[in-house]
Amino acid sequence: MVFSMKFYKTNILRFLVFLLLASCSSPDNKAFQDSIAIEITSFTTSKNKVDISWSIERFNSAIISSLSIYRYSTDSDADNSNRGQLIANLPSNETSFTDNDVPYLENLHYVIKINYFIENESGNEYFNVESDEAVFERNIVKLERVPNHIVQDQTNLDNYHFLTKSSNLDVFRYNMNTNAIEMDVTFEKGYNYLDKLIIKDENIFVGSIYGVINGLNTNDYSKTITYNLPIIDELKSFGFRDNEIHFNDKETWNCFKIDSGETIPVGSYYSTNFVFSIDLKDNKFLNISNHYPHFWATIYDISDFENIKKLYETDAVLNHTSYLDKSILHFKNDNSQFISTFYGRVLSIKDLSLLAELSKITGYQYYHFKYDNKGKLYGTVKNNKLIHVFNDETYELIETIKTKLYPVFPLISKDGSLQCIGDLNSYSLRHAIETF
Repeated sequence: MVFSMKFYKTNILRFLVFLLLASCSSPDNKAFQDSIAIEITSFTTSKNKVDISWSIERFNSAIISSLSIYRYSTDSDADNSNRGQLIANLPSNETSFTDNDVPYLENLHYVIKINYFIENESGNEYFNVESDEAVFERNIVKLERVPNHIVQDQTNLDNYHFLTKSSNLDVFRYNMNTNAIEMDVTFEKGYNYLDKLIIKDENIFVGSIYGVINGLNTNDYSKTITYNLPIIDELKSFGFRDNEIHFNDKETWNCFKIDSGETIPVGSYYSTNFVFSIDLKDNKFLNISNHYPHFWATIYDISDFENIKKLYETDAVLNHTSYLDKSILHFKNDNSQFISTFYGRVLSIKDLSLLAELSKITGYQYYHFKYDNKGKLYGTVKNNKLIHVFNDETYELIETIKTKLYPVFPLISKDGSLQCIGDLNSYSLRHAIETF
């Protein structure tokens, strides 16, 4: 019994060896292909690069003919070149690689592929093997469109309020620290609303063409107050001055007294069509007017509503080539100057004199700008993956930042860190917030 059991075990072992040898003659057999085994041993990621290491174990005198790194994406916003891409061909003895050109996408998959052959009496037999996937996932905030207007919170400089106008009007708050949209509110029938936010103290205000101005608390987006302005035609713009709301209705400039509810015309003889207004204090008011297709800026003395005085106005050349617009003007934090888009024209608040034209300095045009609190001015370069950083007094170009996305609107936190709303690719209708 013992002998027969030994004989049985011996024959089973011989039979298994026979099956293994027979199966190894097939190039499709996994046991034979496992003449090379590859394993990813380290995978380290950051915004700009991925470091990957691996180990290779060889059997049966396998000879490596090629070693390649592939990167894939299942991201719906990836273009064709990013969906599957050979990013490196390496020597067979290499065991590490750094990808320094990582696309700004949500999901990236890395695979190492090896082609190899085995020499035998009947000639070389060729096989391939690949590693398991190593996955890089990012937390990317995506937007269906660039907001029409963006304002920085006054009590928490790490928060920004975005307004997007389409079929509805959406207002939402983005926190740079958490990289998340934390609050949002929707107003139906967006075509009835102005495409601009006004921020005052701890409230942001949205206005409708019918003169209804809704205030939202910046902390929880609860509705705090509603003003009803007496509108004859339609509300085109509004701005706060202490306890007054200055507004533009049927090309007339009016002042609504918040305390009394009284409405007073400002310079009744003077007709205007301003689309942006800001209180400069000391009875001075800045209006950006629209006389299609041109915009220009004017500073008024409004100490006497019956006799307002025009103090300064942008000159004729600047007016007719300025592209000044309510959503593409950016003010220095001390309100001493502001800058307009495309040409990067910096104007003094004191007298609306032209201080600089950044496009003449760099040869580029710009989308949006943002001043920080440390003497720097950031500008997103039109149709380029670049952000230019200028000294906001000398206007010297001091830094060029390369971006992954096509940048549109820079965001600066309280401590000076940078993020940017950008186009996911050159043709995309979707956008994302890029972190640096």
